[in-house]
Amino acid sequence: NTADDKENSCSKLSIQFLSVLLVMFAFLPVSSQTKSEGSSFVSFVEDENFKNSEEYKILCYFDAGCEHCQHAAKSLDSLSNLFDNFPPVHIVFSDTEQDNIPNFFEYVGSEYPYQVMPFANYDTDEVDSYMEITFPDYDNPIVILYKGEKQIRLFDGTGYNEYHAEELQLLLDK
Repeated sequence: NTADDKENSCSKLSIQFLSVLLVMFAFLPVSSQTKSEGSSFVSFVEDENFKNSEEYKILCYFDAGCEHCQHAAKSLDSLSNLFDNFPPVHIVFSDTEQDNIPNFFEYVGSEYPYQVMPFANYDTDEVDSYMEITFPDYDNPIVILYKGEKQIRLFDGTGYNEYHAEELQLLLDK
């Protein structure tokens, strides 16, 4: 019966195809941590010494009036007091709350190198504003640990991926 043979042949082919897919997904490595070579985040830093440093460094994207950002920065400041050679921190603020930057650092307890960039600048073809870099994929506060150009860990928002000082400390202790 030729119809049965064709149907049987298609079934065998489908099973083989699904088996190959299963083997692929079972044996291909899947990374559970955020690690990548380079990053669009660090490429927007104006401080060349920070950008080109091969050591650990921490890059933050904060809004000066954001309470979560203030708490994350204060936590970083507290953590920096526990380490003799805490990595340099660089903060990128949006210009929407530029007037709040002095109050931000007063709350944090220390001032860190920072730059201010336009909140939104959709008039150009360049990606050159806070929103174009962070939206819609990331929420404030954004705290990124680098070793040289390699992104070790990106924390963002206030949900499952939010910044935790304990986790950062463990990463720095490695």
